[in-house]
Amino acid sequence: MGANLYGLYFERDGAVLRIPVNPEGYAIQTEGDNAEYNVLGLGPVMVPRKPKLQTISWDGYFPGRPKGGAVLTAGQFLPPKTYLDFFQQAMADGAPVRFIANRYTEDGTAIFDTNMQVLVTAFQWEEKGGQTGDFYYTLSLTEYRDYSPQTVQVQQESPSAPAAASSEPARDIPAGPLTVG
Repeated sequence: MGANLYGLYFERDGAVLRIPVNPEGYAIQTEGDNAEYNVLGLGPVMVPRKPKLQTISWDGYFPGRPKGGAVLTAGQFLPPKTYLDFFQQAMADGAPVRFIANRYTEDGTAIFDTNMQVLVTAFQWEEKGGQTGDFYYTLSLTEYRDYSPQTVQVQQESPSAPAAASSEPARDIPAGPLTVG
């Protein structure tokens, strides 16, 4: 059997972490944010809107020591505290992290990747008796959309010339009384 190329990664401030053991499964959920209205004489109608933020969640574990080929991190084994600190700090800072899922089949054929900015919205971890050093966790992520204001640079033909502004021609105002309908 070849290397497991299916990997879940997180990146923040240049640091990249691969989840050491892939979860049994994970869900990426997208919901619509459509609005339903009752239109007089027509009945209920659905108005389409942009989808809500995607959510991602799974349960997994961080092994306390390398276990044969089960640990997927390349190069070196990282202790569970590295991951616990990473997710707790990202959540405490309210800082977006990049979530990347590289999907490959067993023969190395690429399926498709997910690459998106997310916020850690819930992170719970626990230890279980008899499994010293292993940490079990539940992770919930929510898509992050940048909402910071955008700036626009006005290009002038020559730096010394004043910027030219244009206006639309005035519209005619109809004479007489205005009525609804």
